[in-house]
Amino acid sequence: MNREAPSQLEDPHQALDLAHRTRERVRRALLRDAFAPFAMIWGAVWAVGFAASALYPSLAGPLWWVLDLLALLACVALGRQHFRRVSHPDGLRLFWSWVAFATYLALLLFLAHPTSPVQGSMFLVVGLMAGYVVQGLWLWRGQAFLGLFLTALALLGGWLAPTYYAWLMAALGGGALLGTGLYLWIAFRP
Repeated sequence: MNREAPSQLEDPHQALDLAHRTRERVRRALLRDAFAPFAMIWGAVWAVGFAASALYPSLAGPLWWVLDLLALLACVALGRQHFRRVSHPDGLRLFWSWVAFATYLALLLFLAHPTSPVQGSMFLVVGLMAGYVVQGLWLWRGQAFLGLFLTALALLGGWLAPTYYAWLMAALGGGALLGTGLYLWIAFRP
């Protein structure tokens, strides 16, 4: 009987364990470096945008255009920086998927022609969170739960407290995005 047989049986288990640990480290690094900064950027945009919309409703439209453009430019810069370090074609596909999704969502908003700013906002938030949930099902379940929470917040806030909708979305919506990004950034550091 060969004494090396037991160690040969253990090697595949060790290799699988190493592969699992490596996959988990890569997943955590991607969440920290690729998801967290974007969540923090959009959380800040939501906090500022919704709060400013509550304070200055007549300036909400132009303000959101400026905030969204600045956030998009920041996301492109961060994405380019991340893509240089971790070259993977899915990163660009994901970016262009979100651009296409947002473009179609804007077109649908135009076609739906909501009757109030709160309805328009609810439509956009629910649409964007549909993307969060779908992406979360593929990449990270926490993102799916965040999307479901923000969807519920938008719907309940818009229907039950439309007067306070913008404040709810600024504090809880922006706070949830910022908080999730900060949590991932801190908890998953190397």
